[in-house]
Amino acid sequence: MKKIANIFLALTLICLSAGAQNAVMTGSFQFTSDSRRMGTIVLQSSVQRFEFPISDNVLIANLLPGRYTLDIEIRGASKGRRTTKLSQNIDIESERRTICRLNASGFLSFNKDFDRNSMPIFVNNFRDDRRDFDNRRDDPKVVVVQPPVPQPISEFDFNKLYNAVRIENFSDTKMRTLKTSSNFYQYFLSDQVKMLASLFTTDDDKLECAKYLVPKVLDVQNLPYIQEIFTFKSTKDEYLRFLNRM
Repeated sequence: MKKIANIFLALTLICLSAGAQNAVMTGSFQFTSDSRRMGTIVLQSSVQRFEFPISDNVLIANLLPGRYTLDIEIRGASKGRRTTKLSQNIDIESERRTICRLNASGFLSFNKDFDRNSMPIFVNNFRDDRRDFDNRRDDPKVVVVQPPVPQPISEFDFNKLYNAVRIENFSDTKMRTLKTSSNFYQYFLSDQVKMLASLFTTDDDKLECAKYLVPKVLDVQNLPYIQEIFTFKSTKDEYLRFLNRM
């Protein structure tokens, strides 16, 4: 039985390691305009900023998922014409391409298409002709972004989170604090998940905590070892089944 369990753990490690390179998925943003307006487009997040003229048809590939601000300044064609400013928050989603169109009346429209693995689509900034970007005019200028290397929650922030959960007296408030506070941090390490889950008393609560945080873990090869925090074999087995379904 022990040999079978070891084989099962080894297979789990292999599967997770194979998927480690896909742990950080990306999306992309495309801007098109129905008219040759004058002005500037600014797309920015907390870590990246892109600026280009409205006249360009631009595709920014390989963006990290998250909330971005889109600012558009439209300048009048003649002197004295007023400047129009548009600002909107947009969410870049993994494996999806967010398409923004500015029509002749100055209104924005958005839609999303599947954009799986946006980085491999482009080689030396040439578009794969098999992909249809539905452009009404010129092919887009392609900007392939090398995303920042993801970093886990800092030690300072982790200690704040850990203590916020620790001081709660009841399991339901512990769990609510954990889920609410952890949403503000994008990535964790497996050891950090073990520490947070160990703040709970029962295996059921520990398992719920682990399941909630596992999708945010960077060192996926260490995920199976989180089972060490569980007391009962049945909980360990349920946790490993959860990993195999990811």
